[in-house]
This record gives sequence, C-alpha cells and structure tokens, in this order.
Amino acid sequence: MKYVSDRADQLDALIVVPPGASFTDMKALRGARNIGEGMDTIIASIAEENDLTGVIDRAFFNDPEKFGRGTKMISTLTALINIFSREELNFSKNRADGDDILGDAYEYLMRNFATEAGKSKGQFYTPAEVSQIVAAVAGVSRATSPRQSVYDPTCGSGSLLLKAAESARVPISIFGQEMDIATRGLARMNMIMHNRETAEIAQGDVIAEPHFLADAETLQTFDFVVAKGFIKDGNKNRLRARDIHKITDAFTRVQEIPGYSRLVPYAEIIRNDFNLNIPRYIDGNDPEDLQDITAHLHGGVPERDIDALADFWDVMPTLRATLFGPNPRKGYADPLVAPDQVRTTIRNHPDFAAFRAQIAHVLNGWITENTPALMGIQQGDHPKELIHTIAEDMLTRFDPAPLVDKYEAYQRLMSYWADTMQDDVFIISGGGWIAARDLREARKETGSDGKVKWLEEGDLTVNKIRLVADVIPPALVTARFFPELKDALDTATARAEGLGREIEELAEEHGAEGGLLADALTDTGKLTAASVKARERSGEADAEERPLLKQADRLIESETAAKREAKEAEAALTEAVLKKYPALTEDDIRALVVQDKWLADISAAIGAEVEARTEGLTARVRVLTERYGQTLPQIMDDLGVLEARVAGHLAAMGIAG
Repeated sequence: MKYVSDRADQLDALIVVPPGASFTDMKALRGARNIGEGMDTIIASIAEENDLTGVIDRAFFNDPEKFGRGTKMISTLTALINIFSREELNFSKNRADGDDILGDAYEYLMRNFATEAGKSKGQFYTPAEVSQIVAAVAGVSRATSPRQSVYDPTCGSGSLLLKAAESARVPISIFGQEMDIATRGLARMNMIMHNRETAEIAQGDVIAEPHFLADAETLQTFDFVVAKGFIKDGNKNRLRARDIHKITDAFTRVQEIPGYSRLVPYAEIIRNDFNLNIPRYIDGNDPEDLQDITAHLHGGVPERDIDALADFWDVMPTLRATLFGPNPRKGYADPLVAPDQVRTTIRNHPDFAAFRAQIAHVLNGWITENTPALMGIQQGDHPKELIHTIAEDMLTRFDPAPLVDKYEAYQRLMSYWADTMQDDVFIISGGGWIAARDLREARKETGSDGKVKWLEEGDLTVNKIRLVADVIPPALVTARFFPELKDALDTATARAEGLGREIEELAEEHGAEGGLLADALTDTGKLTAASVKARERSGEADAEERPLLKQADRLIESETAAKREAKEAEAALTEAVLKKYPALTEDDIRALVVQDKWLADISAAIGAEVEARTEGLTARVRVLTERYGQTLPQIMDDLGVLEARVAGHLAAMGIAG
C-alpha cells in the first residue's frame, strides 16, 4: 500500500491509486475511532480499481480479535501507520528504473513470516535459491521466443514461477494453478508486484480440476514445466550464488565430482529401496584427522598427512622441502621450521610469489576483458545482463587457475555485486554516469520537539547537514584529486596526536600520588590548560614543579595549535571535495567508479581468497609441526625437570614434598 501510493505518479506505476485511497489518506486516519474500517475501505477501493477484489482485500484491519477493541485498536493501527510513515520508507525517491523493491519486499515477507491456516510456509513458498536451481535444471534459460511458456501445476505463491520466467532471456508466458484460494491470491499479487500482471494463475485442484486444457479431453502443453517438492521448514543454511551455479553445472553437464556429485546406476537406487537420501550415495565428509601414536612417541610428521596437502605442493613444488626434511624412519619427515615461523617462511618463499603472480595474471585477464563493458554502461542498460556476462567470464578464466576454486572466485564477485556494485550500476543505468556524482541529504526524522534524528551516517558533513555519496565515496575523490590536502591533514593530525601522547606520558610520570604534578591534574587525572594555569596561579608550586608546569603548558599550547591546524586542513579538504563533486566529468566518474572502486575492490576480494587458501596451508603445517614437534619421552623428561624444580622451591619454603 505504501509503495504503490508513493509510486502512483511514476511512469512505471504498477497499480492505480484512486482518489481518497492514497497512503496520505490512510495517515489521516491516525487516532480516529474508525481507523480500522477506514483502512479496510481504502484497500478495498484499490482492489476494485485494479481488479484485485478477493486478492489484496482479504486482510481486515477492522478486526478486534487481531488488533484489540476501542482505544487498543486505535493505538495499534496508528503505530503501524507511523512505522510506514518514516522517511526511510519514502519509495518515491527510488531511482532504479523498473526496480523490483516491492516484489522483493513482498517475497521477503512471505519467506520469513507467511503462514496460512497453520500450514508451513514451505507448502506455498519456494526459496529463491531453490527456484533458481529448478529453473536452471528445467532449461528455461534456453527459451528463444515470447510464444514459449512456463507452467507450475502447484504454484503456491508463485515464487518458483517468477524465478523461472526471470531466467529466460526473452519474456515468456506464465501459467500456474493453486488449489488454496488464499495462496492463489498471494501468487496473483506476487505476479503484479513483479511486473508480470499478464500471468494466468488459476485456482483449483490440478488433479481433479485441471484448468488449462487444449480441449475438453486434452491437457494443454507447455514448453517448460517447473514444480517443487517438499521443502522442510526451519532455519537452514542459505545457498550462495556459487552453490547454485555448481549444482546446476553438475546436473546439466553430468559432472562427477568426488564428494559432491556422481551418476548413480538405477540398480543402486533399487538396492537402497528407492531412498534418495544423498549421504547414501555421496560421502561429503572431510577425511578424519588421525593421530599417529608412533609419531608422538618417536617424533616426525607422518608423510600421509603431508601428502594430503598435495594440491599445494603441486603448485609450490619446492616449498615442501623447505618445510619438511628427511627422518630416519620410513614414512615420516622432520619439520624444518618452527611453528611460529611457518607463516613467514611460506609467504617469503619464491614458489608462493610465483603462485600469487599466476592468480594476478588470471585476474588481470578478466579485468582487461571486462573493463570496456564496465566503462560502457549506458542509461537504460540492464544490470542483470551485465553481471551475468562478467561473472560467467570470471568462472571461465579461473577454471584453470591454481588453488583458487573458480566457484569461490565467482562467489567473491557475486557477493560484491550484491553488497555494493548492483546499487551503483542501477543508479548509473537509471540516470547515466552523471547521476553517480550526486550527493543527497542523509535520511532523517524531525521529532515533535523539532530535533533532528539522523537515520544514517553521512559521508560529508556541511553546516551540520549530513550528505551521502551513494556511488563515489569522498575518499576516492580525495585520493585521485587532492592527495596533497590529505597529506597535510594526516601530518597535522599525527602531530596533534603525538603531542597528546606526550602530555599523557608527562601526567603518568609525575601525576601519581606524591608526584610533582599530582596537584596539577583534573579530577579525572588529566593535564589541561585550565588545571595547569590554576596550579601556577596558586603560588604553591615549588622550584622542582614549576619547570614541569611550564613544560606542560608549552605542550598543551602546541597541541591546541596542532588541533586547530588539523581542523583547518580538514575543512579545506572537505570544501575542495564538496566543490569537486558537481565538477566531475563523465571520464572522471568512470575512472573513479570502475578503476578506483569496482576493480580495486574486486581485486582485493580475489586477493583475500588467495590469503584464505594460504592461511589454510599455514594453519595445517603449524598443527602438524606443533603436534609432532616434541616426542612423549621429551615431554616426560621436561616434566621431570619441572617437578624437581617445584620440589626444590617447596623445600626452600620449608614445605615437605
């Protein structure tokens, strides 16, 4: 209701809001005795205007069983309207062309809160990740004509149908049937919210009353059919983008991946009484970390544990000989590096440098290939097509890369897309590159007392007004255009902080009880200009204290001047950056956004994956060297020495052992 009302005047408005049925009209009901009845009337008016009667008007606010009676209902519904009246829920300012914010919010509510007559939400809602996999397995992405269709015979709220249709490269027709009348209403509304208002969602038992018929005796056929099985309710791990892609690839390419997927003979399924529980066919558990008793007794690291790190030795072949040397006993090796030196040894090794260079080469190839597409984003482009292209290229290029799994590289990119890049691209494709330089006032609320409550942090603060740079952070503008101003600020700040530390050290050294500056401290134990001057004016300072008071006075004066200098430097930088934003050219913006932000962040993300893999090797080598670095006899000898030492101390204290 709030969203469609805010967007009613937009060209891409989804629903017509008739006079007297806007959210503003609903706000006017706050505190009114007929608030529940009025809200129901408004929603019914919108339903009638948009042929949605029986779909969106089934939630009744004038219900004392749900919202209480009399003043209880008034206060509850007034509070509800107040929540959606907050400035951060003002959807009229959304700049993404054809955005799916309402549909996504609707889907979010269904995923997290929807229950229908006591039924599990899994009975009518298919998680988006599962929907993507089912759509991919069904091959909906192969659709080539708008005349093609997709059908779900038990469509529930329609989430699976929507994801399936979304995976097609062309607009295809949507058909579905749902037995439950209320759930069918959810599906119909879901279609409208996602700009799929032409979808046909029928109500009825698909077995007893199939709605879509070619003729009286024949079922209608469709190009693609999707349907979900039972989805367990409860908290479950969510599938990531990499998981969805890997599952889809394994299925569509019939890939046998150890510990992940394999083609199972029909005879094996029969032997398992048609039980398709995955652990019956795939052992996805990590190998057990076995302790070697012989190694604990006699020393040496079992070579089977070292061999298990073969993926690393294949890429860094001479590193193994640097970390482990020969042991007199067959099947064991001696650690050559102390546990606390393992990390440094690995990172300083030439094989590791060569590995990092290989990954950098792969990443640079991806950057070279995709920079033109990123630089060439135009107003009206489709962000989802862009991310599909560059993400698939990431997968392809990292397929032969050593140690870094291609799906993990893909996930790093997709995570960055979801967190940051997607919003940037939507703004640029909606308003052009110039829109990326816009600064907006941070969202805020003004209370009844006139006080402003800021609802988000600002990137810049000017005259106590917080400004937000949605696409280009001030730090990027500073680094590219004003490095000398930033250096001046850093220098002044460092000087002020250094003087502050000197003052603290002086207070600590001479401010203890009985110390020369004890009487010059504030109640909180600090030296301030006021406390030092007060002590000097008291006339009680002796000859030893007076030089220290003068020293403190000079330091405090210098610190004040340095802070003033830092504040002036910050003001100069802020002013320069603020003036630069509206002066940024399209070429400036492309360089800032593509090179300084996107590509730099993605490179850092891939670098983090390299570090994660290296840390895995480091941690395992440390475990092995610590575990077998000292034999049991050595430990017993050390224990004997310690026991003797303790006994000697006890004897010296006159305590019998």
